Amino acid sequence: MPIAYQYLTSLRGDSLPASADELLQMRGQGSHLRFSIGSDELEHGVAIASPSSWDTGVQVHSSSELVDATLSVTAGALSYPLWRDDNDRKRVAGRLAFHPAIGLVVGASGSRGPFLSSTAAHSALGADREGEFTQTAWGADIEYSRGYYVLRAETLFSDWTIPMAGAPEVGMPLSAMATTFESKYKIGPGLYAAA
Repeated sequence: MPIAYQYLTSLRGDSLPASADELLQMRGQGSHLRFSIGSDELEHGVAIASPSSWDTGVQVHSSSELVDATLSVTAGALSYPLWRDDNDRKRVAGRLAFHPAIGLVVGASGSRGPFLSSTAAHSALGADREGEFTQTAWGADIEYSRGYYVLRAETLFSDWTIPMAGAPEVGMPLSAMATTFESKYKIGPGLYAAA
């Protein structure tokens, strides 16, 4: 699992900071966050892309020798997947992967969907506006394999839009970028080295 997927941000889908000052106080505290709006439980922040759970929804996949294409409609956001929808909005995500040569895969993906729960949005604004507060993510990846080795690289850009109930406000969207590089060499049956 790419390490970038495991890094926890200072954002939550069910709880919000009241101001930029409160958000900045939680900077770097992704493993244990509590904000003043929404859920008051002590909980971890969201990752740029959740590596450990999947949304409930539908997916369509098609492939040929040159291209793989996937499109899905699900509950939750890329960083905040859900079994049960908590904001009555859906996320749309897609991926295209090209196979221009044997052993080479070049991919691009995108995702956009509501990030905040209805409860958090109502607590912040007192209105039915949770559809305005989204996570939008774009990614690109490349993989090359030949013989006993595999090389991979991936970059993911993500933007979150959240409400700020009080001053001072913070510029929107809040952004993050993650890049990973991986190499793997098969030494023998069941034994490999990776970095």
